[in-house]
Amino acid sequence: MSSATFAATYTTSKEVISGGFKIRASAIWEYETGIYLGKGTHKLLEKPSGGIYDIGYNLTHKTSNYEVTQYFNKLQYYAIRGEWDIIGNVRIDFSSPGPQ
Repeated sequence: MSSATFAATYTTSKEVISGGFKIRASAIWEYETGIYLGKGTHKLLEKPSGGIYDIGYNLTHKTSNYEVTQYFNKLQYYAIRGEWDIIGNVRIDFSSPGPQ
C-alpha cells in the first residue's frame, strides 16, 4: 500500500471586465511556500447582449513560481454556420500573496 502527502493550498481570485465580458478566474497556490500549483475555476459573470457568447480557457503563462497570467478566449456563436468564433481574448494576471 502506498501513501501520498499533499500540500495544503489556497486560492486567489480576480474579476476582469473586457468588451462586455466579465470573468472571474482563480489560481491555486501552495500554502507553505506561495508557489503556483495550477489554475482554479473560472466563470463568465456577464456577457454582451444581442448574441450567444461564452468564454473558453486558453492557457496559463507562468512568469515565475509566484506570477502567472491566464488567458481566456471570448467566443461568439454563429447559428447559421453552427460554429463558435474567437472574437478576442482576456488576460488575467495573478501574483502570489506569498507563504500563508
